[in-house]
Amino acid sequence: MATPSDPRVDAARTAVPFIAPIAAVFVVAAFPAVFAGMPVPIVAVTVVLGCFLVVLSAIDAATYRLPDAGTLPLIVLGLATAAVVDAAPWIWHAIGAVAGYVVLWGIAWSYRRLRGADGLGLGDAKLAAAGGAWVGLAGLPTVLLVASLAALALVAAVSTLRRKGRLRIVPFGPFLSIGIWYVWLYGPLG
Repeated sequence: MATPSDPRVDAARTAVPFIAPIAAVFVVAAFPAVFAGMPVPIVAVTVVLGCFLVVLSAIDAATYRLPDAGTLPLIVLGLATAAVVDAAPWIWHAIGAVAGYVVLWGIAWSYRRLRGADGLGLGDAKLAAAGGAWVGLAGLPTVLLVASLAALALVAAVSTLRRKGRLRIVPFGPFLSIGIWYVWLYGPLG
């Protein structure tokens, strides 16, 4: 049981102010897909996915951490959803989950070796694995592209507006969430 002095409680309290704006972005992005005749069971799992992504994004934005309690169940839910609703073989979603983790783990490991400091957390790798589980191997490159471009756009905008230098730390989880959400709703590019 979490107590008021528990770091998990503090993280949740810190994340609360981030939830409304993040949720608004996710809801607005979903309107065209939902109103285009998405079947009710798919709408239900889409709501579950959206809730997980909003909460994980808020936690990462507030604490620079993506808890296993959110990322690991999201992987399982993605694989279960793929087994039930996707026409593609389930194995491509499992391979997507592994590939998502391995790619971001490899980037984190390489950055650590080159710079001597962490640049990407394993929570990001687990969220990428969840993305691969939900959208499959074919959707994973688009997830990573959308996430990277969104993060770069934010860094460029903030750096331009601040003119005092660059952002030092940027949580990547919210951008991965945007990429996963985009590909889940609209499919991969190309």
